[in-house]
Amino acid sequence: MSIESKIKNGLHCFCNRKNAAFISLLFIITLTASCIISEYNTVSFFVSGAPDKVVNNETELRDAINNAPDKYTFTIALNNDITLTDSALIIPANKDIILTSSKLVGFYKLIGAYSRNTIIVKDSGILKIDGIIITNSSQSGVTVRENGLLILYRGEISGISDNSFS
Repeated sequence: MSIESKIKNGLHCFCNRKNAAFISLLFIITLTASCIISEYNTVSFFVSGAPDKVVNNETELRDAINNAPDKYTFTIALNNDITLTDSALIIPANKDIILTSSKLVGFYKLIGAYSRNTIIVKDSGILKIDGIIITNSSQSGVTVRENGLLILYRGEISGISDNSFS
């Protein structure tokens, strides 16, 4: 093998190592930046992208759930604590709802109406809780009907002693 071909092979190998090191460094920088950004993001790690709807009160929350498309994951971010006035929040059949919070630190609360269930997930409905607190001081809770699904990623279901999964 000539000296010239040895130099070319050496440079080729050096360039490959240099490219690999550059790509590795770029990956580490990207990973670090994404961790920092996610720490200050208003939407949870489990929720990808911006919410489909941000709500400020009970009427907006109920409308957002009822108007969510069927069989499509629809993310609703609470922008305040919301108190339900006289009936449970219904997650209808074929709806896939994520309730999350727009709060930077801590969670907003969904507070149930006195002596009423806070949430009812209907048959074939899906509710994912990711960054809110579900509470009710009257011991009425969350009911999940047969074939309904409730997933708690982050948050809390508190102040409720009668949760029903039927």
